[in-house]
Amino acid sequence: MKKVALSFLLPAFALTPIVGQTETIYDACKTIITDGLREYSIQTSSSEYLNSVHDNYCEASGSAKSSKFGLGLDAVVDAIPIKFTGSYGSSQEAMKNFCKNYDSSTVALSDQSAVKVTTVSRAYQSFDQCMALAAQNVVLRHQVVSAQSFNFQVAPGFNRPVTINGIQVEGAVQCYGQTPKSATAVKFDKNTKVTLANNDTVSLGCTRTGTKDAKGNTIYDTATVTLFTNIVPNGNYSVYIPKQTTVATDDAADIATRLAILESSLTTTSSNVSRTNSRLDKFRFNIQYTDRAPFPLPSPPGCPAGFLDTGGITVYSVEGSSHGVGQYGRLCYTVDQ
Repeated sequence: MKKVALSFLLPAFALTPIVGQTETIYDACKTIITDGLREYSIQTSSSEYLNSVHDNYCEASGSAKSSKFGLGLDAVVDAIPIKFTGSYGSSQEAMKNFCKNYDSSTVALSDQSAVKVTTVSRAYQSFDQCMALAAQNVVLRHQVVSAQSFNFQVAPGFNRPVTINGIQVEGAVQCYGQTPKSATAVKFDKNTKVTLANNDTVSLGCTRTGTKDAKGNTIYDTATVTLFTNIVPNGNYSVYIPKQTTVATDDAADIATRLAILESSLTTTSSNVSRTNSRLDKFRFNIQYTDRAPFPLPSPPGCPAGFLDTGGITVYSVEGSSHGVGQYGRLCYTVDQ
């Protein structure tokens, strides 16, 4: 009887030494819905942002969606202005307060635009995909550098190889990266396949080509890039880059002002990262397994008292019976006070 390799199937969260890496992944995901949206002048106090939070985490009745109370909720709550959450003892309580107090239908929509609404909605899709990969301890994130360029970083988890099964590009975008086995950068497309293990990493640099108008402004059309991986079932990662226009200018004073704003933003980001890391030191994880039995198996048992469900399910299987023999595991977490 041949057994499936446990090092591949067991979740990285079950191994204590890599919890610190998980915290880094969590923090990277958080920036998608906070700092990342500021690239498009979208503030977390704006109606398009708050309406998107409401759509993702609240029922029409005003109650919170308990199914969304998984890993990453802290990041969402941290970005909501406190006037909408009130005082709270936990992120779950904060979201319940928000859903009860915030009525999206009464918010002024004067600052809404179709582009901003779509951008926030797609950012939340990327956030959810990032957290699903974080549950496997796999790093896959992106960073918008400018209207013209953005990049991706991909790395496997501890004993968790990850394979990039090509990328799909919609729009005038080209992505290049250096694989562990290549001496120079190569173009990534739908046929690119790269397997990463141990300390392997891949960084992709993507460039969006724009067109000039009569005034010399550069117009960059909407672009979407999706990285496909072998992580099942939530291993694909999509990035939506909205249409943007870069105004032609050679005004030195304007450039100096923009640099000052950027430096201030970097200082704020560094402070937020330090605060988030101190909170993540309090995370603990637990796995509840079913008894070993032939497939199909019942759902894993619920989380123990004091723990919450991350939404992650692990599988252990070996050959046997007509459908195989194994166990299901439910990944749970808690945050120490």
